[in-house]
Amino acid sequence: PPFARVRNEPVAAPAVPPVPVQLPPGWYAYKDDNGNPYYYNAATKETSWTVPTAPADRASSSSRDIPQRSTSAAYERRQTSASARPSENPPHNEQTDDANDDEDDEDEDFEERKNEFKAMLHDFDVQPSSTLELEAPKLVFDKRYKALRSMAIRREAFDEYCREKLHSNALEKLKKKKDMRAQFQSLLEEANLTARDTYESFCKKYKSDSRMLKTERLRKQLFDDHVAPLLQQEAEKRERAKKSFLSLLEENEHRIRKNTVWSDIKDDLRDDDRYESVARREREDLFLQYRDEMLERLERDQTIRKQEESNKRIRIEENKRIHDELLQSRRREALSKFNELLRERITRPLGTWEEVRPRLASDPRFSAVTHAFDDEDAADRERLRLFELHVEPLAAPFAEEFRNRCRSASNLIGMTLKEFLESLGNDDMLKRFPLAKQRNPIFNKAREDAVDQAIRDFKDALYGNREISEELSEKEVISIIRKMPEFKAFTSFKKDRDRVIDRFLDRLEDDRRRKRRRRS
Repeated sequence: PPFARVRNEPVAAPAVPPVPVQLPPGWYAYKDDNGNPYYYNAATKETSWTVPTAPADRASSSSRDIPQRSTSAAYERRQTSASARPSENPPHNEQTDDANDDEDDEDEDFEERKNEFKAMLHDFDVQPSSTLELEAPKLVFDKRYKALRSMAIRREAFDEYCREKLHSNALEKLKKKKDMRAQFQSLLEEANLTARDTYESFCKKYKSDSRMLKTERLRKQLFDDHVAPLLQQEAEKRERAKKSFLSLLEENEHRIRKNTVWSDIKDDLRDDDRYESVARREREDLFLQYRDEMLERLERDQTIRKQEESNKRIRIEENKRIHDELLQSRRREALSKFNELLRERITRPLGTWEEVRPRLASDPRFSAVTHAFDDEDAADRERLRLFELHVEPLAAPFAEEFRNRCRSASNLIGMTLKEFLESLGNDDMLKRFPLAKQRNPIFNKAREDAVDQAIRDFKDALYGNREISEELSEKEVISIIRKMPEFKAFTSFKKDRDRVIDRFLDRLEDDRRRKRRRRS
């Protein structure tokens, strides 16, 4: 508030003219308590802070015509000096003011005199924004002004008056504003506004009413606050109607498809009360909105189901992979232990798997293979495979010896494996090399090599036999061939032998034809 700016310490005062000045007739110079000069006309009761230049009879008759300062200057002036005094009142000094202060403080009617001083200020309609120095020229001749004997006490009373005046003005202003708002509120109540009424229509209808507020912003705010509950109730009502209409559409969702339009379904919904709860212009929009959301929801649910199925397949595959890895790990461990068993028990290739199996079956490492495969036949196949892989390097020396015996056999071409084994007699090769998987290929390969060699020997004997010539007939040639020892050694492979003989006879026939052509 303005009175808060009042300070007791003095501020810089206007400079005193360095040389005496010539005053118009009737004017006298004085100084205030702070030494600031002012001028007083006893005839016209006029005071001035500046040097007067006009004649006294031309001066203004009203003390209100003295020069006024700005508000900030007025607050500064309040601190600088006391009000001007007439010529018959000599200037005060500090000692006199202090003495008067003491006297006022000791006076029993001090509060009464101060109240009279405040009443004077009220009578002169002094505003809180003014200062005592500015108001003094029009107050100094009032007897209530001199009721307080010192300028300090007058300033204190003036400041107190300003504070009280500001407070009362604020209360009055606030009361006036509350009354205006209350009247405007009563106008709003009498208007019986609805949610559809607008601020513009209200102002247009009641613009001439005295209760209308002048402030546009406050008027708009109070109108909005009054209509807000109505708008909320209307919005809640529309929301309830919208929900009931959407529930009606949800009950008939089975009739709605991607290409369904409002005209296809509205006739089926007319008999329901929820159909009429929504405004006509909103029904189709709500239907289209519900249809789009329904289709989007169905598509989203389908996508979620597909994703769940995909995730389920992935989990199943992952679980299967983990199970297979664990099973493979368990099988590798079981087969590794069975290999240890074979290395411990089978150090020489003695006997077949059927002969060895009973001796291994009592060991836990043998049955561990069955537990790992959960199938006896599969476990037996794996055990047999591992047995053959284990015995194969052990039987390598015996396989080489068997191969050499096959190559050295005299009549291997005409023998079967059984006949060859019987030809070995009591030889312990049968016991040292019992694996048919290796024995049969070795025997068959040795016999094929023997057949190839016999064919080569038979060809060499045919083409090198000098008894056979072009002059002999085919019967004579065949008779000679049958007597050859190579022919007899080739009895087991008649087809191969006859093929070689046919080629040889064709060659003889070609030689005869060439000789006949040369003779002709």
